[in-house]
Amino acid sequence: MKKNVKALICTAALLMSTNTILAHDADFNNDLQSTNNNAATFSNASTQPTIILDGRPFIPSVPLQNQNGRLLVPFREIGEAMNATINWQEDLQRITMFRGNRYSIMHIGNPNVQYGEFAVGVNGNINFTTQQFTQIEVSPVIINNLTYIPLRAISETLGAEVIWNEQTSTANIISPPITTPPTQEPVTTLPEKVEEEDTLPPNFGDFSNTSHFRTISSRQAQSRFNDSDSEPFILVAYDSSSNDSKRLVPDIQDAAQSANFRIYGLDKNADNNNASENAWMWSFIRQSSFTDPTIFYIHSRTNVNVVTNPKIDDLEDSFRSFHILTETGIEVGDFRNTNHFRNVSSREIETMHRNNEEFIFVLYDSTDDNSAFYIPIIKAAAREADHRIYAVDIDTNSSYRNHLSFAPGIDSTITRRIPMMYLVYSDNNRNRTEVYDRPKNVDTAESLIEEFLKNSLNNNNSNNNNNNSRYDDINNSFFINVSASDVTNRFRRGDEFIVVVYDSSNNDSRTIVESISDAANITGQSVFGVNLSSTRFDNTIREDLLWLNLVPENHRNNRPLMIHYNNQGIGRNGHMSFHNLNATNSFNQAFEFIQWVFPPR
Repeated sequence: MKKNVKALICTAALLMSTNTILAHDADFNNDLQSTNNNAATFSNASTQPTIILDGRPFIPSVPLQNQNGRLLVPFREIGEAMNATINWQEDLQRITMFRGNRYSIMHIGNPNVQYGEFAVGVNGNINFTTQQFTQIEVSPVIINNLTYIPLRAISETLGAEVIWNEQTSTANIISPPITTPPTQEPVTTLPEKVEEEDTLPPNFGDFSNTSHFRTISSRQAQSRFNDSDSEPFILVAYDSSSNDSKRLVPDIQDAAQSANFRIYGLDKNADNNNASENAWMWSFIRQSSFTDPTIFYIHSRTNVNVVTNPKIDDLEDSFRSFHILTETGIEVGDFRNTNHFRNVSSREIETMHRNNEEFIFVLYDSTDDNSAFYIPIIKAAAREADHRIYAVDIDTNSSYRNHLSFAPGIDSTITRRIPMMYLVYSDNNRNRTEVYDRPKNVDTAESLIEEFLKNSLNNNNSNNNNNNSRYDDINNSFFINVSASDVTNRFRRGDEFIVVVYDSSNNDSRTIVESISDAANITGQSVFGVNLSSTRFDNTIREDLLWLNLVPENHRNNRPLMIHYNNQGIGRNGHMSFHNLNATNSFNQAFEFIQWVFPPR
C-alpha cells in the first residue's frame, strides 16, 4: 500500500481544496543561524553545521549552503533521508514533498510556502484537505544545477521539530512517525447543469462594468499588482463561461456596491487574458489555488489573502474591512489608545465638561459592528488633524447616561446610532454641543475636527479676560492653562510634563507667572498652568488634585510652584518640584529649570 501511495503521489494531478487560509507564520522567519553568515557555502568540513535526523547524522554528498544566515540543504537528499516522496515540476519551478499525510510546496525564488495535510482518492487523485501559507526569509534556490531548500522550513511544514544548538552548530530534527494518508471515496463529478430559466437569479451572468466593479485585462491587473504597495486593491478572477461565475460574480458586484468600494474583475475566458498574453499573472493565480471565482485581497506584493468559494453573506463586511484598513492603516475593531485617541470613563468626560473644557469625544460600543467599522475612521481622522479626541465605551461604562446627560442624543435609542461624535464647546463659547453620528470616511470626520478647532476658544488663541488678569488665561503656544482634571489624566497616564500651580487671587504671583510664560516661550517647551482660582475651570475638586499630594505641604503653600512629573521615577515619587520662585529672578530660574528637564537638542 505504501509503495502504491507513493507512486500515486508522484504521478497524481494536484487538486486544490476549496478552503484557503493565508497566514504569515513568524516562526518560519527564525531559520537556523550559522556561524559564518557572510559565506555562500561553508568553506570546509570543520565549519559545516551538523544535522542529526531522527538520531542519525545527515551527511549530504554536496556542501550545505548558508544564505543570509539560513541553512539550505539539497532538496532530493533531505527528502530521501526523511523517507518522503519528492516531485519537481520544471514548468512551474515547483518543489513538492510528501511525507506521511503531510505535504509542503515551494517555488524557486518565491518566499511563499503552502503546506498542510492531504488525502488520496480511490482514483489516485491527491486532495489537499488542509491548506496553510507562510512566508520564509530565504527562498529555494538552484545552485550548480542542484535545488536547495531551507532546512527549518521544509522540516516544520512536514510536521518535524527542529532544535538548534548554537554552541555545537548542530541542528537536531525530530520527525513524527509516518502516517498513511487517508483514502477518500471518489466524488462523482457531474456535468454542469444550468438551472431552469425561471429559477435563475435575475442578474445571472451579468459581468457588466459598474461604478464598483471594473473588468480589466491581465496586463492591467499585473500593473496594479506592481503598484499594490502604495495602492492596495481587490481582484476577482473568474471565468465568464462558468455557471459558478455567472451565479456568484453578480452577487460579488452587489457586495462591492453595498460596501461602496471598487473591486476589479479578471475574466479568464476573455480573449486578451490568455496565458501567452500575460503569463506571469496567470501563473500567480494558478499558484494561489485558483477556483472559479477566486477573490484576491492584495494588500501589497508580499501580502495577499486568497478566498475561494466566497460566502456571499460575508462579502460586504469583508470589502468594507479591506477598505478601512487600506484607507486608515487601522484594523477594523481596533479600539486601542493612540497619541490622538484616548479611551476614558464617562465620569471623566462629565468632569471635563463641569470644568468648562472644550473637547471632542466619541460614544461607542466595543461589541457593536458599526463601532468596529467607524472607530478606525475616526481615529485616523484625529491623527490626520493632529488633535486628541476622547472615547467612551458604553460596554464598560454602564452608567454613562447619568454622566453624559449634558449631551443630546443620550437616550434609550443610542445603540442604534453609535458611534456618535460630540463637539463640546465651553459655556463661554455658545454653550452648546454638536452631535454627529457615524462619520462615513476620514475626510468627513477630519472636517468635523477642523470645524471644532476653528470655533473652539481653547484652540484659536483667543483670551478670556473675565478677571482682567493676563496670567489667569494665558493662551500662547507654550504656556497652556488647563484644568486640574486634565493634569490628573496626564499624571495617571504617566506622561512627562511640567505644570505650574498658581493662584490668580494672589497678586504677588502675577510677575512670576508672566516670567514663566516668557521662559516657556523662549525655550520652546510646553508648560501647563493650573490656576486654583480660575474663572474657566473648577479646580477645587479634591480627586482632581491627587497629583499635587505628592508635593510636601510646605512646598505646596509656596506658590507659584513648578513641578516636573514623569513615568521614570525621578526621585522616589517620580516628580521633582521647584518652589522657591521669586519676582526678581523668576525668569532665569524658570528658564534654567525647563532646560534642565528638557535639555536643548
